[in-house]
Amino acid sequence: MFSKALYQLIQKPIVTEKALSLMQFNQYIFKVSYKSNKVELAKAFEALFPGRKVTKVALLNKPGKMKRLGKRSIMKASYRKAIFTITGEPLDYFQELAHAN
Repeated sequence: MFSKALYQLIQKPIVTEKALSLMQFNQYIFKVSYKSNKVELAKAFEALFPGRKVTKVALLNKPGKMKRLGKRSIMKASYRKAIFTITGEPLDYFQELAHAN
C-alpha cells in the first residue's frame, strides 16, 4: 500500500469534546473514505501509526445537512467517520490536545 493511498483512506482526525473524552479509552476518531471497509482501515491505521494494534473499528455515515445562505439553501457534504480502538502506545498528537483542554 502506498502512502498516498493511506492518506486517501484515512483523511483527517476529528477533534471534538467527545473525541477527546474517548481518548482515555484508547479510541480515536478520523474522517475516512466512503469506499473503505473496516479491514482496509485497520491496516492503513497500523501502517500510518507503527507500534499500535487496532482491536476494533466502528464506522458511522454522517449524512449531509441543509444550510441556509440568505434565500438559498445548500446541501453540506456527507462524510464517513471511523472510531479506532487501539492497543499499544497512545498517539502523541492527541495526548497534547487532551491535556490542553
